[in-house]
Amino acid sequence: MNVKTPAAPWRARLGRLWNIQTLRLVTQAGFTLFILATVALHLLVGEEGGVITTSAEAYCPFGGFEALYTFVSSGGRL
Repeated sequence: MNVKTPAAPWRARLGRLWNIQTLRLVTQAGFTLFILATVALHLLVGEEGGVITTSAEAYCPFGGFEALYTFVSSGGRL
């Protein structure tokens, strides 16, 4: 007879807390904070003093598709 021992109470609570939805929410929040920090850095520092900051548009996931469309429609020139 195979009897399972119950998991520690803290492990059971942790298992209920960390599901795929929680991981998704944490990932989205982290990416949002990264973009907000990038925008703030770009607005506050700019491109002065040799510091090169990237604008938020550089991290847009559709930027590659837009560039690809421009590349194809212009005959290979960007």
